[in-house]
Amino acid sequence: VLDIDECWLQSETSNKVLNFTREFFRSRNTTIYSTKTHEGYLRNLIIKTAHHTNELMVNLVTSSENENIFKEYSDSIKTEITEITTIINNINLKKSQTAIGDYEKVFFGDGYIYDKIGDYKFRISANSFFQTNTLQAENLYETAKQFADFKGDEIVYDLYSGAGTITIYISKSAKMVFGFETVEPAVADAKVNAGLNNIKNVRFYTANLDKSFLPIIKEKNTPKPDIIIADPPRSGMHPKTVNDILELKPQKIVYVSCNPATQARDIKMLIEGGYKLIKYRPVDMFPHTFHIENVAFLELG
Repeated sequence: VLDIDECWLQSETSNKVLNFTREFFRSRNTTIYSTKTHEGYLRNLIIKTAHHTNELMVNLVTSSENENIFKEYSDSIKTEITEITTIINNINLKKSQTAIGDYEKVFFGDGYIYDKIGDYKFRISANSFFQTNTLQAENLYETAKQFADFKGDEIVYDLYSGAGTITIYISKSAKMVFGFETVEPAVADAKVNAGLNNIKNVRFYTANLDKSFLPIIKEKNTPKPDIIIADPPRSGMHPKTVNDILELKPQKIVYVSCNPATQARDIKMLIEGGYKLIKYRPVDMFPHTFHIENVAFLELG
């Protein structure tokens, strides 16, 4: 574990938040969560900065509630760092090392921030996925849009739709777009974002994408897709999700990935299921690191 004072990949204000948080809890001898003993209070610090609005979210993930110390922390840091617009405590009761809480408490502000991608405005809550590099996200989504080559009459599924960014970004190019997402707060954000942008041809469903999402399609009487866009986490798609795609047999698949290794694994399964890899394009979403996003396009063979 490296104890850093400054990270050149984040803003100066984010560095201030990091250093203030460390010193505040260190001075009070606050315990740090251990994955071995499953004891300790502090788990994760997530800082979200909106590029276009300059709104700043501080989300501290802890293993339990401690109203007194968190209120003291919230009051102190918002006084010291006035750029902060909202402060949230996510409480993660699970043993797994995830930065998403079982529930959250808002100590300052609205509990979310707003940002833009292209012409669209998005509300982002603590547990909603949103691209960290907002400027490059527009190039990423444009690449996905170009690969899909929409004609305007397609039914599109957006898997791992998060706060609805891709769903909404491509909505004017398709007949209907259906977003499927596991994280319920993200689905709530997506529905709000559709309203914010006055988009009428999108629907968002909560679906566990580690299991089959076909029952949701049947329950909602959703038409079969012509195109599927998938933007999964680093772990890639669950084999059940890949099998669902193969059963649905869309003519086109656009696969957006932040981990080319798991993307290659999943594409191999899709090719074995009858698809042909036509092209792919890396997008430099994370300058000064070796990480990239990779967009792949497949067609039913």
